[in-house]
Amino acid sequence: MRREPLNAVFLVRDDFHEKFGGDTFQIQNYINNTRDIAFKILTLAEFRRNKEKFDAYIITNIDRSFEVIEFHNALKSNFLLERTFVLTIHHDFRVVEKFNTRRIQRKTGLSVRISPLYIEKFKAIYRSIRHGRYLLESLKHLFFINYQKNIRQLIKNCRGIICIANGELNSILRDFAIEITPNHVIIRNGINKSYKTSDSDRHIDILVCGRIEERKNQIGIIEACRKLNYNFFFIGNINTNNNGYGREFLKKISSLNNFKYIGSCSPEEIHAYYQQSKCHLSASYFEVSSLVDLESYYSGCTVISSENGYSNEILNAPGLYTVDPFNLEDIENKVKLALHSYSITGPFPREAEELTWEHAGQRLNDWLATQISNINS
Repeated sequence: MRREPLNAVFLVRDDFHEKFGGDTFQIQNYINNTRDIAFKILTLAEFRRNKEKFDAYIITNIDRSFEVIEFHNALKSNFLLERTFVLTIHHDFRVVEKFNTRRIQRKTGLSVRISPLYIEKFKAIYRSIRHGRYLLESLKHLFFINYQKNIRQLIKNCRGIICIANGELNSILRDFAIEITPNHVIIRNGINKSYKTSDSDRHIDILVCGRIEERKNQIGIIEACRKLNYNFFFIGNINTNNNGYGREFLKKISSLNNFKYIGSCSPEEIHAYYQQSKCHLSASYFEVSSLVDLESYYSGCTVISSENGYSNEILNAPGLYTVDPFNLEDIENKVKLALHSYSITGPFPREAEELTWEHAGQRLNDWLATQISNINS
């Protein structure tokens, strides 16, 4: 008798299908690389209309707190928490708060510290007005819902959580004041199996990939590196929610002969640029696990990464250097070291081994299938 496949659903932010992000890419790669579980993706609006039952419910992205809490409440009221999992995708609150404080101070002159969870309440109201739904609920969240308490309860009462890095797990325990480590699995981000080191001419000294926005800190890179006699190529679309930053970026980069903005590129085009580059540079104020670090490293680049991410858990020296995005005084030296390292080693082959999306998908498949089996037994 043929066994019916297990079915599970990723419960995602409401703009998941319209606004491409790291979570979009991550979840799609999980789905493409599992064998025993049939996945669906539902936004909050779709979930509220859905009548289908699932073996597992995976709430994603706890930093989008409004949707997470609404999903939590719905699953709790239907007695489904024992089948609920959380794909956390969480940024360290200490770093996010520091970034927000600096941003507010630069725009207003005021030094104000605001919890990232409180800022997320106002973002939820803004999104509800923009999209014409959830306004009353988002206002209720503003005045009556304690985000930290609610998400702590979700993490403690769900069946298990899925993290990208050990550092992410530690920040979750700290940020939500959780004393006992919950049932969890660490599933690293992956790369496409086709990513290979190339011996092609690497005429780009420094490649910078990522959406053009304040968090990614491209202007900081330009200002800190403008005196260096190397060529810098920037790839990424301008974040339409951060147009002022995009305009300033374009103004600054257009004034420098050795800095070039390519614009938005397909994944295949980005891979080709990796193979033409000696070093990839990222100075994001905060990350969970940078895909561009991983992809460029296994395409033969040396990598300069933000110290406010967890790339150092999976990438090794001498191919990896880190910088403090809040203080880029040392970035010139790191660029010189990275390029010197490349001049010695060249684009030496690096085997990703377990760091592929195929491996990540199968690891999720096996862990989730075991969890579901334990629930059903």
